[in-house]
Amino acid sequence: MTIKAIQVQRDLEGYWTHPDFPDLGENATWDEFKAHFTAQGLSLDVVWFENDAPEALVDAFFEDGETNIASWEPSKPMDEAFLLSIHDTEEGPLCLWAVPMEQNSGSSGIQAASKAAETPD
Repeated sequence: MTIKAIQVQRDLEGYWTHPDFPDLGENATWDEFKAHFTAQGLSLDVVWFENDAPEALVDAFFEDGETNIASWEPSKPMDEAFLLSIHDTEEGPLCLWAVPMEQNSGSSGIQAASKAAETPD
């Protein structure tokens, strides 16, 4: 099944995962996720909360233990991208976008600037 853009309904805390997001198991690697989406003609773009959200919201999350990130509107890498997930990781929240590969050649580079060396394992 090819994953498609759908209406996003974030929960009260601001998190959301596409209902067709693949369950590749908790031991799946970043390369396995990329391969899954590449087979569907999509690339993945990661936007990290700590690099994208307003400073006050980042401070509340990391310093005060506030888990509500509902006011964060993750930067969209390009108009054709669609949301796959906003979820928490050991490194903090991230937003995962799907970008149609034929549109990705002009990507703005948000993925590279967002935590270049880290991947959401």
